Amino acid sequence: MRDLLAETSEAWEFRARNGRLPLAGVEEISPLLEALRESGGAAAPEDFRPVLAVARAAEAVRRALAKADSPGLIRRREAIPSFVALLGRARKLFAADGSVQDEASPQLRDVRGKLRRRRAEVSRSLGRIVDQRRDFLGDAVVVLRNDRYCLPVMASARARVPGIVHDRSGSGQTVFVEPIEVIESNNELALLAAEERREVENLLAQFGREVLAASADLEEAVEQIAALDALEARVEFGELTAGRVPELSADGGWALSKARHPLLDSALEPLRRRVLGESREARPARARDVVPLDLELPAGKRLLVISGPNAGGKTVVLKTAGLFSLMAQAGLPLPC
Repeated sequence: MRDLLAETSEAWEFRARNGRLPLAGVEEISPLLEALRESGGAAAPEDFRPVLAVARAAEAVRRALAKADSPGLIRRREAIPSFVALLGRARKLFAADGSVQDEASPQLRDVRGKLRRRRAEVSRSLGRIVDQRRDFLGDAVVVLRNDRYCLPVMASARARVPGIVHDRSGSGQTVFVEPIEVIESNNELALLAAEERREVENLLAQFGREVLAASADLEEAVEQIAALDALEARVEFGELTAGRVPELSADGGWALSKARHPLLDSALEPLRRRVLGESREARPARARDVVPLDLELPAGKRLLVISGPNAGGKTVVLKTAGLFSLMAQAGLPLPC
């Protein structure tokens, strides 16, 4: 309990000097890691987004906590693994939009260069055919059908554009023909596209295995960031209630001053509505403002008698004392 309260005090002071910790963006990664284990590391580029979010958050928190000079927060920082190497590999592999970039490997750069050149050649060839046979085309555009570059030809003029028919329009008025002049080029494009897919899959599988090698560190980072998130929540609760981190008495005495039960404190009404679904009409207006209470049980005293009229607040005193005891054990600031 003392350690939790000390950590709360440290985090409160750190936040006052440096602001909030950059904890946003962390997601549950256990399902992804399990899927990677089953596939041997194979995954789609977007599947790695949660892992990279955890790694980036961990590095951001480590940098933020480098300003900490208190023992508890220093221990928290040291417990967060570093992911500099993994993130460096990710920057080389993924583009800003999450796709695998050309520079991920020399082989990928080479095959994509060939793909671009071959597509340009096919586009020029089809452009010439469009110019020559425009009268037979349903539209002067190049379309993809079954991953093959085709031209939309009027069904009545099908024989005027020799080639392979890959599809027809819903109305039946247009057929999509792969002209005979570009069949071989389309074949080369298909081979290059297959080579590109194999290289991308190989690169992603390699990165997936790197992620698996760091899986224990990633799961530890999630736990540590979750613990820091809970710590920040304790601090935020203290700020919302204008509370105090309790000081533990060495002699066992009890003293509360201006204590406010959290379920009665009007300052926490917006939070209760959000978290507990409390209605604005849950209590009559006259009952919304809590009356702060003072409670003292000196050291050496084991019994305290509380007396008073009905609805005088006896139960609230007992509940406040019991709840504050549990809150202190959880490291929470007390609204008092």
